[in-house]
Amino acid sequence: MIKRFLDHTANERTYLSWVSTSIALMAFGFVIERFDIFISYISKMLGGDAHLTKSSYAANIIGIGLVIIAALIIIVSTIRFLLYKKAIDSDKTLPYGSVRAIIALAIILIVLGAFLSYYLWDHIH
Repeated sequence: MIKRFLDHTANERTYLSWVSTSIALMAFGFVIERFDIFISYISKMLGGDAHLTKSSYAANIIGIGLVIIAALIIIVSTIRFLLYKKAIDSDKTLPYGSVRAIIALAIILIVLGAFLSYYLWDHIH
């Protein structure tokens, strides 16, 4: 039997949750970028519109940004997983978590949400 098995499995489930969230963010970024290319292509076929080049640039930035953020989340969650794995095996009493990482992630997601809101608002009007 593995010592502290339940703690290790909880750590692993948390890690896998972060990885699946990152994969979803990457897919969403890819969809935003590709869907905008599709809209631009259809627009050019139907007569073109100068307005779509601006939104296409925004879609590229948002799509690439989502993929980069997802990659960073995978890196940070892997480091966190390994640190907590080591802490679970240790007999020392260690402090839990980092408030800075949580605040940084929240700020990144708020900024990303603001950019997505602006993109959607600009795309509608």
